[in-house]
Amino acid sequence: MATATFLQKLNTELKRIVAHAVLDTLTDPDLGAELTLHAKRRLRAAARGRSVATLAEIKKKHY
Repeated sequence: MATATFLQKLNTELKRIVAHAVLDTLTDPDLGAELTLHAKRRLRAAARGRSVATLAEIKKKHY
């Protein structure tokens, strides 16, 4: 009897997880979107260890 209860709970949890994954996929506005070449270059440059702007520099530039 305990195995049946465990399997039922597992089945319910799996359904919840799958439903959540499907919902996330269907409501993702960026699904299938590709990064632009410019964005890819910026990401590669950031990964190479370019210096990162400080919060003060960003505020000065944009405010």
